[in-house]
Amino acid sequence: MKIRTVALLSLLIFAIGIVVGAFGWIWITGGSGESSRPVEEVAAELEAAVADADSSAVEFQIAPAESQATFTLKEDLRGVRTTVVGATSEVAGTIMVNLDNPEASTIGAIAINARTLETDNSFRNRALRSSILKSAQDAYEFIVFEPQSLSNFSSESVSIGETLTFDITGDLTIADVTQSLTFNAAVTLESETRISGRATANVLHADYNLVIPEVPSVANVTDDVDLAIHFVAVADGWPRVEVATANRGKLEEFRRILRGYEVIGKALDIEEIQSLDPYKVAKFKAIEAYKANGCNPILVEETSLAMRGLGGRPGTYIKDFAEDVEIRRMIAETWLKGRDRAALAKVLIAVFDGSEAQFREGHTEGIIADGLRGTNGFGWDDLFIPKGSARTFAEMRGEEKDRYSMRRKALMALCQMPFQLKRR
Repeated sequence: MKIRTVALLSLLIFAIGIVVGAFGWIWITGGSGESSRPVEEVAAELEAAVADADSSAVEFQIAPAESQATFTLKEDLRGVRTTVVGATSEVAGTIMVNLDNPEASTIGAIAINARTLETDNSFRNRALRSSILKSAQDAYEFIVFEPQSLSNFSSESVSIGETLTFDITGDLTIADVTQSLTFNAAVTLESETRISGRATANVLHADYNLVIPEVPSVANVTDDVDLAIHFVAVADGWPRVEVATANRGKLEEFRRILRGYEVIGKALDIEEIQSLDPYKVAKFKAIEAYKANGCNPILVEETSLAMRGLGGRPGTYIKDFAEDVEIRRMIAETWLKGRDRAALAKVLIAVFDGSEAQFREGHTEGIIADGLRGTNGFGWDDLFIPKGSARTFAEMRGEEKDRYSMRRKALMALCQMPFQLKRR
């Protein structure tokens, strides 16, 4: 009996080890979910698809800040039937609209950053990136839909305020598998410079060799998945602003604040210096970004957070602290315990034109929370409570955060007094 008991315990320990190992592997290989580069760059590389568009067509660019790609499926999670929705705003592409003859319109390749898809479960997110979509790997980071034809238009013309329905047939590539797929689309012409709409389709896991990992808490995942793209696209020709960042949270804020501008993020490999002087750091960053951008001016941002209870630190070094949730927790719960929690958040927007660096500044007073609060935003948003509010940035929706944001103040200062750039 003792031998049998020992054998059963050994098998149980072995089984637990396999489960823990599987969880660990998914957690480690799932990555951070940070994009390697802005989705607009990927879409721009694929724009050749609309190069032959009707010359009378108007070019619209999908605005990521106002758009969203989603998937929806059902599963039993811990015995409860659950609807799972994954979403990302990292979607971009070009739409050529012929207002007089919609059937002559064309759509370029649509790029979606699969790595940034998020559900309400962090482990599920890592499983998506690790073993389902494999988007943690750079080769599979982006899902691409390449339209081949438009058909079944509900009308031969469209006027402002009207909605047009039609089908979009093309090739959808997920990981290394490409299949033909038809989306049902409905697009509304809001104005001559703005359209909005949605496109929906249904796919099977098996069509794309997608395998759902077996974990004890999940069962009966539906074989099919509903896909949707909800988008806003604006007419090309709007003032363009280039920013040296691939941080999607930061880009969303830039686009929200700079409405009426086409904000393009660029992932540039630039060096940074260590200094407590934010102007010195911002100037160096602006010069390096200028060089990396082919000697063309591009906006950079330098953010600092000075905490009175820590003698004004970490200041410009906040990024090094903010990347680690446990360090942020220690700042809130341990390092500032019994100390002055007053803090000053500052953003510098800088540019270098080959001759001189220029700056615009925005700052917001506040306090450091006594614990991490909220799940919105990015960086150290879960630490900082702006003056005039009882909520951290991470507890706020975008528009509420913008009311207090030091980033908005810096960008508004830039709008009121634009940089005077020297032409080469």
